[in-house]
Amino acid sequence: MITIRKIIRVLLTLVMAVMLVGISPLSTSILASSGYGTITGNVYQRISGSELYPATIIVENYNTGEIVGEFPNYPNGAFQVVVPDGTYRLGAHAPGYVTAWYPDNCRKVQSTPILVDLEGLVPDINFSLQQGGSISGTIYNQWSGTEQNQIVIAWTADTQEFVAWTFSNDNENHGQYLLEGLPYGSYKLSAGGPLPEGVEDPGDHNSNLIRGWWSQDGTVTSVNAAEIITIGNSTPIQNTNFQLQEGGQLEGRVNNENWNGLDDAVITLENYDTGEVLATTISYNRDGVTPGYFRFSGLSSDIDYCVWATATNRVIR
Repeated sequence: MITIRKIIRVLLTLVMAVMLVGISPLSTSILASSGYGTITGNVYQRISGSELYPATIIVENYNTGEIVGEFPNYPNGAFQVVVPDGTYRLGAHAPGYVTAWYPDNCRKVQSTPILVDLEGLVPDINFSLQQGGSISGTIYNQWSGTEQNQIVIAWTADTQEFVAWTFSNDNENHGQYLLEGLPYGSYKLSAGGPLPEGVEDPGDHNSNLIRGWWSQDGTVTSVNAAEIITIGNSTPIQNTNFQLQEGGQLEGRVNNENWNGLDDAVITLENYDTGEVLATTISYNRDGVTPGYFRFSGLSSDIDYCVWATATNRVIR
């Protein structure tokens, strides 16, 4: 236990999309012989029932969660994706609308598998998307300069469940961010600090900024002091700005039983008092001579931390 006070994607699946306008779809016999199957459906607006375009179909490997591909639909709302035989999870999203998953426009954790086999066609995978709300603003540092590639996260107000995230812009409109397609409800918003598990570091940013929470009186460091933002319609909520402070860093090495640096270990950072997992990272060879290195940045002096590591076929000591 350590406490501190100051602180391509490479697609190997040969995913294919068949255009519906101007050419004929591949026949079932061709797909069967080549090891591919087809998923078809439509995307609609939930209230009006009319076709929704443009929209994007998300295809994930159901067992691993890996994104196989994202495919646009067509002006008539229909979509057709051709994928290797396997088991998939399908979702749909569109600008300004809440992302929905199959079946019944559910949340991702409630989605059911779609089996694609060599027989060809899986029809009627339909989506009906509900318009959502949006929150936007700008990320500043303590000297009032704008900050790029800082993560902004929307959490449920009551349970602090991770809902959506984005990064502040790194070029045009520097430091500005937009969270859109948020389901109607109540949220608390954070910016900066350690990246949550599963979020890839975009690089090229100040990683030493403390996570801040939004309030009308200014950025605060405690979720309990954060103010609730309620989205009840599609009217954009703007000027939700943050001013982030510099924090501390925690770095070290993960060693094996012979005190040799161990790469690819998973290091977890927790709030010592609450047990909340704040971030994870992977150990690596930093400069060719320092294997097993890791670092966490943007740590607050108001929190005690606990850090621990795990690795394949290893035990914690």
